[in-house]
Amino acid sequence: MNYAYGGGYGQAATNLSGDVYGNTYIALLGGTVTKDIYAAGTAGAVNDLFGVGTYDATIDPDTDMPKNPTGFTASANAYIYGGTCRNVYGGGWLGNVGHHTGVLSATTEGDIPGETHVVIGAKDGADFAHGIPAIQRNAYGGGEGGAVFGTAYLKMNKGYVGYQYNPDGTDNTSTTNIDERYEEKIEDDTQTMPNTLLTDAGCLFGGGYIDNSSVDNTEHLWRSCSRQCLRWRRGSCYR
Repeated sequence: MNYAYGGGYGQAATNLSGDVYGNTYIALLGGTVTKDIYAAGTAGAVNDLFGVGTYDATIDPDTDMPKNPTGFTASANAYIYGGTCRNVYGGGWLGNVGHHTGVLSATTEGDIPGETHVVIGAKDGADFAHGIPAIQRNAYGGGEGGAVFGTAYLKMNKGYVGYQYNPDGTDNTSTTNIDERYEEKIEDDTQTMPNTLLTDAGCLFGGGYIDNSSVDNTEHLWRSCSRQCLRWRRGSCYR
């Protein structure tokens, strides 16, 4: 599999095409995605288009009923439990998360915020397929080309970012902070080999990839070291 999306395909030139008016979820549970994983859509958005609003169980004194018991916050969710992919994005390739009217720089008045959630690995992860994944390039709370009008959450429990897994490798048991079967991913396979084009990869980003993939707010939590840096950027494992 090359690319995997939690949201809709859609057509950028067709309004509302591929949109999801609710929540999306995609998980990597031990397999291989040779390219990228997106919690949101290719061009389709993830948002509360009809203004249902957030959940609110507060009792309205006038009606003696909950104010908004059926409310929700539109969200795009990706869980990288085990296995490997190239990049993971909490947002979309072009699709936005959250409802916003007008161009990217337009006023936020009238926005209905959405959320993205990217979770990498499991605290009790045991091996490559079960809780200690390898993301070969980078992890983003936001999208590649789609904005997040709201908050992007990025959590790394356990795993490697900027590494590839070598099943024929050997773990040096005398080292306690790294498994040597996870090897630094420096060469870009899509270019002339050999090369060192991925030297600056291996990062955790709270936001997105380019200007169009801006994020209003970010939240992050990690239990791993980073080989480069955190840009809230190549992360090693936590044992």
